[in-house]
Amino acid sequence: MTRRSSIVIALCAVALVASACNRTPATKTASAPPPSAPSAAPAPVSQSTYPATKDLSPTKTEERAVASVNTVSLQHPSPDALIIDVSGLVPSAGWTNPRLVPVDDEKEGSDTKTYRFVATPPDSPKGTLAFAINARVEVDRVPRNLKFVRIVTAGNQTAVNVARMQ
Repeated sequence: MTRRSSIVIALCAVALVASACNRTPATKTASAPPPSAPSAAPAPVSQSTYPATKDLSPTKTEERAVASVNTVSLQHPSPDALIIDVSGLVPSAGWTNPRLVPVDDEKEGSDTKTYRFVATPPDSPKGTLAFAINARVEVDRVPRNLKFVRIVTAGNQTAVNVARMQ
């Protein structure tokens, strides 16, 4: 057998296996009864039999995590204040209301403050290119033990050292 015919046979075997993988098992179906005299209409189904399902489609008011964080900038307008500027990417155009939401699950005395970078997605995505988005939060009273600010998104997270002004 030549090399060429071996390749052809191998490709045919792969194609045969691949086409067989997409088949669903045969199920027995009952044959339809022969048409008979018209019967009474079926009884209506009560509403309680099939409870209404909750609409799970996204709404304009639902905030979602931004896809990724790119940069974090910290500014100290005074020794006890902190301004956090963050830029990141969202998967399409039309995202609104970008903001940093503080996460309150930090342990008492923790030296890290975590923020979720979120925004409101559009009702229907506009394109498939990633778009930059920015958010800012101003903290008036920064705890003395704060050493890091962590920004968490859907795709990544980053922590930045909080260098204090003297």
